[in-house]
Parts: sequence; C-alpha cells; structure tokens
Amino acid sequence: MKTTAVPTTVHCDHLITAINGAKDDLDNAIIKNKEVYDFLVSVCTKYGIGFWKPGAGIIHQIVLENYAFPGSLMIGTDSHTPNAGGFGMIAIGVGGADAVDVMTDSLWEVNWPGIIGVKLTGKLNNWTSSKDIILKLAGILTVEGGTGKIIEYFGEGTQSISCTGKGNNY
Repeated sequence: MKTTAVPTTVHCDHLITAINGAKDDLDNAIIKNKEVYDFLVSVCTKYGIGFWKPGAGIIHQIVLENYAFPGSLMIGTDSHTPNAGGFGMIAIGVGGADAVDVMTDSLWEVNWPGIIGVKLTGKLNNWTSSKDIILKLAGILTVEGGTGKIIEYFGEGTQSISCTGKGNNY
C-alpha cells in the first residue's frame, strides 16, 4: 500500500520520562529515543501517516481537541481512546494487530458490544466530579463487567457535566 486506508497518526508522548522538568526531559527523550523517533518518522512519511513529534502534547488531550466529534468512529491503541466517547462518538481501544488491520483495510472483527445505560439524576455538587461517577461505576462493574461494553450516560444529571468533563473521564 502507498498509504493507510484510513486517516492515521502516531504520537510519541509516552516515550518522555518526567524527571527534571519539561525542557530537560524532552531533550533527554529526543537523545535517548532518537532511533525510535527516526524510524517512526520514516514510516509515517512513507505511508502518509500523521506524526505528532515528541513534546507535541499528551495524546489524551490531542485526541479530544483534534479528532473527537459526535457521530464518528475512532479506533486507537492508547488506553484512553474511549475517552473520546464523552464527545458523542464511538471510540474503541484496540491492540496493535487490530489497528494494523484497520489501517490496511483488512477484515476487522469486533464483537457486538453490550450496552450499559446509566441514568444520572440530580447534579454534581461540592467536591464531586465526573471522575467520581466513573470510579463508582468501575467499582460496581469491575474490569470483567465493563469489558466489551459501551457505557452510555443519560438523564438530566448529564446536563451538569461539561463536555471536557465527559471526555476526560468516560
């Protein structure tokens, strides 16, 4: 293939270790990971893949600011990919092999997800945040109960949660 079948990007934020401060840590990462960065740039250039260089930002926020929009589908290999669901899209976190299938237009299978509806009533107050809601739900469901599921929050309680609150915590 000359290019990927779907828009694709590579992000390098997880290769930076926070030790001495942003500038020093970025400079150290660029030296330490030069071979990796050079390889990724060459592959991205060859196949028309977008490249977010080291220091461009945390993928979790980049996804929300640049790619998440209602009614769309996103496949990502970052564990925080599902956060984009807070913006009204289906955002599925997958392993690398599944991502390659999508990028090469190969058959890609996903089990029909279960749907869990969570009706929110009232509003958040005092020191509570949207993170408290998901942590409570995670405690009830456990990992096994939430795997392979789409969790949809609805009801009047959703009105008191900001868009970024939904995106950063769901």
